[in-house]
Parts: sequence; structure tokens; C-alpha cells
Amino acid sequence: MSFWKRREPELDTVDDPTEPLDPKAFLALVEAVGRSCVHEVKRLGGDADEVLGTVWFTEKQEVSRVQLTSDGRPLPTGKAFSKDLTQQAVPFRAQPEGGRLDRIELTVADGTLSTEVNYRR
Repeated sequence: MSFWKRREPELDTVDDPTEPLDPKAFLALVEAVGRSCVHEVKRLGGDADEVLGTVWFTEKQEVSRVQLTSDGRPLPTGKAFSKDLTQQAVPFRAQPEGGRLDRIELTVADGTLSTEVNYRR
């Protein structure tokens, strides 16, 4: 098969949750995704007490892109980190149509994490 005809395998949906998250579990998962981003900043050598970040999601609620900034400089996150976040965010797939995520924006100021969730329209 030619390389241009290769397709990414479909995500395994066997383990996909069927019930939407309750509000507390939803907020806990959003915070856990934010904490994972902070740990990645620390791993990359940035200041984990001052972070700006955005995590974008596809229609299927997979992480498509991650942008992290610390001390005013962007940090290079790889595809492996995006895949890890996608695995962590699997429970988001069961959210109803109006509750689908577009992106999570996170800010860490003086060591305190705050997140903002943006939904798809």
C-alpha cells in the first residue's frame, strides 16, 4: 500500500464510556488535564508556577494540539504527550452534543491552577 493511502486506524471505542460525567467528575477531569500540562512544563524545564496553556480537542474528543508557555517562551510538546492526554480524556467522549469540548485554557499564576472550558457550537 502506498504511503499516501495509509489511514490512521480508528480509535478503539470498546472502552468508551456510555454515561456522561457528573459535574464534579467533569471538573475533576478538567483539573487533571491541567495538572498534566503543568507536569509537562516542569518536565520540559519550564517554571511550573507560571504557565499559560491551551489544549484543543477534535470532534471525537481527542486532543489535537497542545500549546504550553512558561516564562514567556513556548515549550515544545510532542505527539506522545497529546496521545497521553487523549487517553486521560477518554471520559469526555460520552458528553452530550452540547457538552462537547473545543478547548481547555489553563493558567497557573503563583502556583495556583485555573481552567476555562470552551465548548463546540
